[in-house]
Amino acid sequence: MTDRSFEEIFRAHAGRPSMKWGHYFEIYDTHFQRFRGAAPVVLEIGIRKGGSLQIWRDYFGDGARIVGIDIDPACRALEADGFDVFIGDQGDPALLARIVERFGPFDIVIDDGSHRMEDLKASFAALFPALQSGGLYMVEDTHTCYMAEYDGGYRRSGTFVENAKHIVDQMHAFHSEDRAVLAPNGLTVTVNAVHFYDSIIVIEKRNRFDEATGAVPRREGLRSGTG
Repeated sequence: MTDRSFEEIFRAHAGRPSMKWGHYFEIYDTHFQRFRGAAPVVLEIGIRKGGSLQIWRDYFGDGARIVGIDIDPACRALEADGFDVFIGDQGDPALLARIVERFGPFDIVIDDGSHRMEDLKASFAALFPALQSGGLYMVEDTHTCYMAEYDGGYRRSGTFVENAKHIVDQMHAFHSEDRAVLAPNGLTVTVNAVHFYDSIIVIEKRNRFDEATGAVPRREGLRSGTG
């Protein structure tokens, strides 16, 4: 493993091709740095020519387990490079269940697949529960949530951006004064943070309750000074 930034690794990469927006590089370093050298299990949806898989291995270290999903059968050739590759539709719950059974729980899931709203939601529903506590779920190219071609649109119900806004609400549901409108659910006790960037959403998972007692988070009266 190296201490080079993602951008340095990306620009020096001479293997299979990969395409990334330049402003993603800093986001990767911000959220993925703590996993480097820690042998994470990483699942990437949408691998195209396979360059990103090679770059992730360089970035996270040789101990990382890198798993890819793509609908293009040609991607199976990447298994020769030591990667685990599944061919199929990211919206197929049976396929995702097989991957979770074999490789889960994951430390990182990166969705750079079809970008279609139903696929994004289906993958999140199947894979977010399969994240480790402390893991990250990243959805790339979320600008497609505003494009009709991908079943998106500004404030259109059912886009991943709108769903992520609801996840923010659920994260705060312990504080809701109207449980008939906003009641805690599984997301409330597992979502620790939601980060919105231009074309990327990152959702942090962390168990937010005491597994032994079932106790939910509460505010503690911490105060500094003498006032």
